[in-house]
Amino acid sequence: MDETSRHQLPRPLIDRKEEKLLASLDKRYAKLLKPGLGERIIGGFAKRVPQAIKDLGAGAKDLITAQDLYENALDVIGTGFSVVQEQTARLSINEGRIVESVNRATKGEEISSLGEVCLARGYDVASVASKNRLENLAAALVEGAATGAAGFAGVPFSLVFSTFLFFRAVQIIATSYGYDVKGDAAEMEIAGQVFANAMDPGSTDGLGALGATMDLFMGAPTPTPKAITASSWEDLALSSKAGRLVVQMRELAGGLAQQEGSGAGSQGDGQELAEGDAQQDAGRAGFETTVFEHMFEQVGHKLALRVAQRAVPLVSGVIGAVFDTGQMQGVIDYADIFYAKRYLVEKDVRVRALIGA
Repeated sequence: MDETSRHQLPRPLIDRKEEKLLASLDKRYAKLLKPGLGERIIGGFAKRVPQAIKDLGAGAKDLITAQDLYENALDVIGTGFSVVQEQTARLSINEGRIVESVNRATKGEEISSLGEVCLARGYDVASVASKNRLENLAAALVEGAATGAAGFAGVPFSLVFSTFLFFRAVQIIATSYGYDVKGDAAEMEIAGQVFANAMDPGSTDGLGALGATMDLFMGAPTPTPKAITASSWEDLALSSKAGRLVVQMRELAGGLAQQEGSGAGSQGDGQELAEGDAQQDAGRAGFETTVFEHMFEQVGHKLALRVAQRAVPLVSGVIGAVFDTGQMQGVIDYADIFYAKRYLVEKDVRVRALIGA
């Protein structure tokens, strides 16, 4: 049975509860721009560290600069990134589990694939996305304490490992909203830019055109539900600032994906990254490495400066755990706001394309 006969256009396309969700996202974003809990805790903790330990940490940091740390982290990505990917396997992207979770949360018709997630209500999809929050935060807490306690020797790997945990959390949230970051190279590129923006919300320093476009999208007024349900995708793109930015980010991401992923078999726009299951997995992993490295080059210098205090054993473990957990919280919040807003802005075109309307 084809898609046009199996699915019906939701009525209304966006209900009142989704309208409230749409209106709340800009407020959440404005709140997210304020200093986070993790930064406040780290600041208070630093004031209570004895001066002798601070002096010890200062001496250790003199042995290597933030630039050295950044370059060592790039070496980890270039030579041993497969180990990082293997270590984060517990946070894998399981599309089947997400489809099952959406079906449990939705009272409407049952879906059978990731592409059908757009048929669900935005608040139901948001509840599915939030269920991964605790698992991601726990992973950040354990990683931050374990690698931070090793002192400065473990920082380059820790920096790459924790950064990839954050990136994987963004990918899981994107998949929860029905965006295929595994099979669509452009969506993986967008997920990388979501993470880069999440590390410094409201700033476009060091970000390329795609990152700047996404930052504008976060602050752009969303179209009204009436405008969304009444317009075609082309009309929406022309009449809505948010809609135009969505179109632009897809075009930019598709171009970057073709440039960066040519060696990994990436073609963008949902085409397979390689032929055959084994080759396809290898192609995805290779392109993910490329996207991650590109993203790390944008934010790595700032991250290297932020983790300099981990040079002190044990003390750095506490700071690392708090920092990584606080940072993961901020990344998850940013990604959830971004994809929830994008989900509602794009719902019209995604549903109509799915059912052939």
